[in-house]
Amino acid sequence: MANGHGNSPGEMPERRAASLQVLYLRDWIYGGMDGTVTTFAVAAGAAGAGLSPSVVIVMGLANLIADGFSMAAGNFVSSRAERDNDERLLAIAQGPVPPIPDDQSQVAAIVRSPLTAALCTFAAFAIFGLVPLLPYLASAGFLASTIATAITFFVIGAAKSRWSLRPAWKSGLETLAIGGSAAILAFGTGFLLARWFA
Repeated sequence: MANGHGNSPGEMPERRAASLQVLYLRDWIYGGMDGTVTTFAVAAGAAGAGLSPSVVIVMGLANLIADGFSMAAGNFVSSRAERDNDERLLAIAQGPVPPIPDDQSQVAAIVRSPLTAALCTFAAFAIFGLVPLLPYLASAGFLASTIATAITFFVIGAAKSRWSLRPAWKSGLETLAIGGSAAILAFGTGFLLARWFA
């Protein structure tokens, strides 16, 4: 019988699935946010420095692959370390007492796969990180890239609110503000460096 806390046998699979969704959501948000920020930072820095659109495309795509792989590899290593530590603590907690098969399977079910976490991070980085470059590929320029990126920041933040108590618009605006701050810093840095070394 359900006890009101979702611990009945029939509810446990749903709880485990929800736990995994939250864990992988973190990978998607992390990868998507970083991909959008870093790629648009390339575009903003290049625009501030007055570089050509072709430079933005080359640098942006190079960053998309290299930084995306770096983030995925880092997430794989950290997720694997977390899983190894969870398994170590579980083994210590069990001690000489024989493990209970059902409890052991429940614990194993909520431990996320490091490879899946890494793939989620890379996929989100590549998909969302490509957004700032699409206007350049379509010869639309920096303004169109700025608008597309701002929309992406808001969407990522709004999607994140589904797993929190904050309203979607508030979470979206917060993410937009964070991403916008990074873009302003990149643009200003490119602008100042271009004139410093001119």
